[in-house]
Amino acid sequence: MNYKRIAAFGMLNLALVLCGCQTKASADNEATQQKTEISYEDNDYYTEYENAAFTEIDLDKENGDVTIQEAGTYELHGSLKGSILVNAKDEVVRLILKQVSISAESGPAIRCSDGKKLILSLYEGTKNQLSDTADLKTTEYDATIFVQNDLTINGSGSLVIEANIQNAVKAKDTLKLMEGNIQIQSVDNGIIGKDALYVHAGSYQIKAEGDAMKSTYDKDDEKGDIMIENGDFQLESGQDGIQATRSLVIYNGSFHIESGGGSENGVKAANAFQPGGFGHWNQPQSETAEDVLSAKGLKAEAQLTIHDGSFALNTSDDSLHANGDITINGGNLTLASGDDGIHSDQTLTIQNGHINVTESYEGLEGADIMINGGDIQVCSSDDGINAAGGSDNDNSNQPSPDQFMQGGAYKLEIHGGTILIDAKGDGLDSNGTIEMDGGSAVVFGPSDGGNGALDYDKAFTISGGILIAVGSSQMAQAPSNSSTQPVLMLQLSQQDANTLFYLCDYSGNPIIGAVPKRAYSNIVVSTPKLELTKEYQLYIGGSGTANDAGYIESGLQGGSLNTTITLNDIITQNSQNGAQPGGFPHNRGNRGNDFPTDTEHMPPQEIPSQTKKEL
Repeated sequence: MNYKRIAAFGMLNLALVLCGCQTKASADNEATQQKTEISYEDNDYYTEYENAAFTEIDLDKENGDVTIQEAGTYELHGSLKGSILVNAKDEVVRLILKQVSISAESGPAIRCSDGKKLILSLYEGTKNQLSDTADLKTTEYDATIFVQNDLTINGSGSLVIEANIQNAVKAKDTLKLMEGNIQIQSVDNGIIGKDALYVHAGSYQIKAEGDAMKSTYDKDDEKGDIMIENGDFQLESGQDGIQATRSLVIYNGSFHIESGGGSENGVKAANAFQPGGFGHWNQPQSETAEDVLSAKGLKAEAQLTIHDGSFALNTSDDSLHANGDITINGGNLTLASGDDGIHSDQTLTIQNGHINVTESYEGLEGADIMINGGDIQVCSSDDGINAAGGSDNDNSNQPSPDQFMQGGAYKLEIHGGTILIDAKGDGLDSNGTIEMDGGSAVVFGPSDGGNGALDYDKAFTISGGILIAVGSSQMAQAPSNSSTQPVLMLQLSQQDANTLFYLCDYSGNPIIGAVPKRAYSNIVVSTPKLELTKEYQLYIGGSGTANDAGYIESGLQGGSLNTTITLNDIITQNSQNGAQPGGFPHNRGNRGNDFPTDTEHMPPQEIPSQTKKEL
């Protein structure tokens, strides 16, 4: 065979694994590596055939099943009540669908049970329709188009499939979708490439009660990949939108995916135990792991990588999920999730792109999280960004009770990009450490006392970038003394939601400000403009317009002077205006021994008078 492109999945997976434990410099280096390509053969591409030898089959003249037993090219047109049966042992058969309508009365509409490869070519300008019969169940041939070995679909025509038995398209080896307009309605899954699914281009409108697109091979670590180069995807699935049993890699394309009825079908309640594991959603506690279903948008049981593309995902379960690493190198992602916006069991790395999590239980979650660039916005009913998020046992009927080991060297690293978080739980949360040396992070955290805008167990070291974290004072934390960039932590009486605040320097020049989305009584600010031994003023109220990153640097004016403070230490704190600071470490309910060790940078706890007497 003459291969036009060379596949390198082994190298790809090694690169993805390494990405989970690399430094910022090596991560940037990885993003610039040459695109891993897909293996295409010459006959995968549509070619003209009229001047070559081919066999014409007029289906209007056929009665019942049509059997093809020899290699070659066949042009099909007309209507048939029956099936096309291909049995060409170790040979390649190409079927040109030229205004075809096939209604199978028993089994698949097109079945290739013996042959090396089947090619379906959709003739330009034609509409081809395939259907099977609902009451004729089959377990051996369980798709409207069933191919025992390789299947390629090419050509610019259209293909409409009504799958009433089970699946719409299934290849038990490799499935390649080259182009065309494919429309599917299925009582179970839409498109299945067992060993691998490659999408070169095309338009796909799929409504499936099961998964819309998937690979299924899970017994060989060299199989089960899905790789998408381009295309337009309109997917509505009862379960997962696109699901790979190994790696899912997307280079480009436009994706509109609704799974499990959308985010409104997810459950975001808290404080109730819920068991489960990979892909478990909205199931009673009595269900076993085998019984429950998964309704994620993009899912990979190994690595998930996005290089570019446009994504609008509305999912009852995680919008993006991987049991391994997730790497986002670019693209525009808008995610509404009934559980996590993005969840990685291992390392989540964001290099670039625009990510907007409009609705979620937790926004971004991974054992480790590395943010090197990109524009990120998160709205969450619990934690905004969560490194080692525990088992989700504190949320009732959550789609995915994500399991992490207790303890360990979990970390959140921010090296660049812009982050804007609106969280009703913890804003930046790490069951280990947080490091920040660039970019910006603006956190509008909770107004209740059970969570904090910042929440970490071991240390939070800041050496660069812009940090604003606003929320309740009761559980508030500041970065650690290991930091090298000065930090101000200001406690004040509770302010109403949408009340602007800003800092002025010792000369009265405004430095930075923000407009928190909910009531607040604690402010943490760190910026390269802060200088040790200098005096700063906090103003409440006034006017100014926030930039896309969520903070205000110009046009600040008006308001009332709240307090003046001198920055004498790397971490400088004050408490005034009758504020009652809290600060006992809190148990977040899902990580075992979850008490922060760096308690010196929590506000001093006011001890009640009756307790003082006992002490």
